[in-house]
Amino acid sequence: MGLVTSGNEIRYSSPTDGRGSSIFFELVGLTPALEAEGSSNHQGDDISIEAIAEADADFFLVLDRDAAFAADQEVTPALELINGSASLAPVPAVQNQAIYVMPGDFYLTEDILVYTTVLEELAAAFTAL
Repeated sequence: MGLVTSGNEIRYSSPTDGRGSSIFFELVGLTPALEAEGSSNHQGDDISIEAIAEADADFFLVLDRDAAFAADQEVTPALELINGSASLAPVPAVQNQAIYVMPGDFYLTEDILVYTTVLEELAAAFTAL
């Protein structure tokens, strides 16, 4: 499941048109845990944390939108937000620490170098599972 963290909130990212993770669903052939309409909104889609938890995802692919600006504001890193969420605690992705957070500059660059990095790191993450 794709997630976007922004402003200390965890939001869903649609596998077909969500910001950040959607391209990787097609490139890597991932099966979405939840298919809900999304938007290209850079802050994620308006789906409750409970709905995210109920989808019971095996893996979270996360865009930490605030990572690019962390020095400028007080925000909680994506991994801390996800691991600290009581609602997400029973989800297999959290229980097995099957969580990949994209590089901090992903939100700003979205260039071939960062896409290559994500693909390489996803391959390593999937091999480790």
